[in-house]
Amino acid sequence: MDDPIPNPFGFIDHSAFAGFGVDLVWGLDLEGEPVHISAARRGLACGLICPACKAPLIARKGAKKAAHFSHQGKGSGCGNGRETNAHYWAKQLLVERKQIWTPVVTAIVDGVSRHESKAKWMTFSDVHSERRLDRIVPDIVLILGDGRELIVEVCVTHPCGDDKIALIQSNGWPAIEINLRHLRTCQDIAIIERGLLEDAPRSWLCNPRRDRAEEKLRAELTAAAASRAKEVQRRATQEADRQRREALAVEADARELLGAAASARAEIRPISDPTLLQLIAKDDGELIGISGAGEGFAVTRDEWQATLFEQFVSVSDLRSYEDETFSLERALAYLEPLIAPAFVQPPNDKVRAWIRASHPGVRFPHEALEDYLEALCMAGSLKSEGVDHYGLPDDVVKKIKREQRRLIEVDRRAEVTHALVDQMIADLPPEEAFSLKPRDWLDSPLPGKSASPSKIIVDGEAPYNDLIAKLRALAKMVAGGEDAIDDVLGLPLAAARYRAVERLSARRSREATERSRKLRDAAARSLRDEAGQWLTTPIADIDETPLALANAGQTGLDLCLDTIAAIGRLREAERIEAAATARRRDKLQGIIANLFAPNLRELALKNQSSPLGCSPWEACTTDHGLDSAIRVLTIQAGGRGRRR
Repeated sequence: MDDPIPNPFGFIDHSAFAGFGVDLVWGLDLEGEPVHISAARRGLACGLICPACKAPLIARKGAKKAAHFSHQGKGSGCGNGRETNAHYWAKQLLVERKQIWTPVVTAIVDGVSRHESKAKWMTFSDVHSERRLDRIVPDIVLILGDGRELIVEVCVTHPCGDDKIALIQSNGWPAIEINLRHLRTCQDIAIIERGLLEDAPRSWLCNPRRDRAEEKLRAELTAAAASRAKEVQRRATQEADRQRREALAVEADARELLGAAASARAEIRPISDPTLLQLIAKDDGELIGISGAGEGFAVTRDEWQATLFEQFVSVSDLRSYEDETFSLERALAYLEPLIAPAFVQPPNDKVRAWIRASHPGVRFPHEALEDYLEALCMAGSLKSEGVDHYGLPDDVVKKIKREQRRLIEVDRRAEVTHALVDQMIADLPPEEAFSLKPRDWLDSPLPGKSASPSKIIVDGEAPYNDLIAKLRALAKMVAGGEDAIDDVLGLPLAAARYRAVERLSARRSREATERSRKLRDAAARSLRDEAGQWLTTPIADIDETPLALANAGQTGLDLCLDTIAAIGRLREAERIEAAATARRRDKLQGIIANLFAPNLRELALKNQSSPLGCSPWEACTTDHGLDSAIRVLTIQAGGRGRRR
C-alpha cells in the first residue's frame, strides 16, 4: 500500500480507518497487517502504528468513550500542526498572486443595515507571516501599496479566538478571517488555492470604515428616534383634542337619534293589512308580541313581528318550501320598509355606547329584531344555526317536507291524469271533443264507484294506478288503437270505441288476406302444379284445408309453411337419392359390359339374384347394394368364362 500524500495543510486523510463515532479503529503491526482496536492490547503495549501517517499509536479502551487509537505525543501524526502549515502555504501563495477577494462591508446598528462597500479584489505589495503585533501573532499580514496593513486569519481547524479578535478591534486593525475548514482534507490543490483567494467563506473581524459607518448610522438613528418621539407627542395632543370633539359629536348624534325615535313613535298608525290582522288574531299573542317593540320602527310591534313571522317562520306554500337558514342581516333587510329612515342603518358603536350608558332600556331595530328571534328560539318556533343565523326546528322541517313530498306527488298524479285527458281531447273529432268536459268529469264519481277522479288522485295507491292504466288504454284507443275498451270511465267515447272495433276487424281481414297470399306463394314455389290441389285438400289429422288454416291465424299459416317445407325437403331428398341410384346403375352397367357378352347383359342386370334377394338393378339403391351386386356378378361371370 502506498503511503498517503499530505495536502498543502499537511493533513493526511485516514477516514478510511475510522469507526462509528471515533477517528481511528485500525492499526498496523510490524508486518504491516491491519489490527482492529478490539484485538489490540491497551496503551502503547499494542505496538501498532497509524496506517495513514505511520506514527506510533496508543490503544484507548476506556469505559466512557468507544475504543479507538490515538497518536503518541502531542502535535504528532495525521496532520497535527496543520494550522502552522496552512499559514506558510497561504503566505507563499499570496506572495505569488498579490491579490485576494475581500468581503462586502456592511454597517449594522439595531437591526438596520447599510452597505458601505461591495466585495472586491484587493491588490497588495508584500506579505508577512507570523509577525507579532502587540500581544498577538496574526496568521498573515498583507502590506498594501499605500503602506496600510490587512490582517488575514486562516481557519483550518479552529476559528480566531475571542481575545485575539478583541485586541484586533480595540486597535482598529483591518482584519478578515477565511474559513478553510471544509477543505482541510481536500487533495485538489487548485480547489484549495481558489478557496483561499476567492471562494471560501470570509468575513471582516475588524474594518475601520465599517466602524465609522456604524457610528454615523447610530447618530442618524438616534436623531430619527428623537424626531419620532416629538411627532408622537404632537399626534397625542392632536388625538386628545380630536377625541374631545368626537365625544361632543357623538352626544349630539345620539340625542338627535333619540329625537327621531320619539317622532317615529308618534307617527305609528294601526295595522291595515287584513292578512297580517288575520295572522295576529289567529296567533292570539302566543308568538307575536312576545318581545319588546324597539325604537325606530315606523309600525307597531305586532305589525313588524307578524311581517317577520309570516316570511320566515310560518310556511304558507308547502310546495315551494326550501329548507334554508336566514341571517339577522337578511331579516333586517326584509323589515327595512317598516323602519324609520334614520334607523335603517344601525348607529355606530360610539353612539350606541353613549345611548346605552344614558338610556339603558333603549333597543334599536336590529337589537329588537335579535331579541324577537331569540324569543322565537326559546318558544321552539326557530332554532339557532350559529352566530346570527336561524332556521326552523328539525321536527318542523321533517313534517313540512313530508307534507311537501305528498303534495308534489299529488301534483304529479294530477299532471299525468290531465295530460291523458288532454291527449284524448286532442285526438277526438271536434264534435266529440266538445262533449268531453274535463273539470266536470274529474269532480264527478266514476260509474259504479263513490270516488271521483280528483279524490282518487289525492288518495293515490292502487285505485289511482288502476285509473291511470284505464286512461292510458282509452287514450291509446282514441289515438287509433284497435283494442276496444268496454269501461270508458264515464267519458263520451262510444264512437271512439266503435271505430276501434272497425279498425280491429279491418286489420284482421288484411292480415288474413296477406297470410293467404304468403301461403299461395310458398305452395307455388315448392309444389308447382300440385299447389292448387294441396291448398284445398284437408291436412291429415286436422280436417282443415291449408287455406282455411292460414285464414284462421298466424299459427295456422306457420303450420302450413312448415308442412310445405317438409314436403320440399322430402322431395329434394328423393331427387338426390334418385340421382345417386342412377349414378350407381351407370357404374354397374359399365362393369357388366366388361363381364358379360352383349346378349347376356340385360339378363344379368335384371334377373333375380338369390344372394342379393333382388336383381342387381334393384340393389343399386344403396352403395352397399352396388358393391354386393358387383361381387355377385363378378362370380357369375367367372363361372361362365371370360367375355369373348
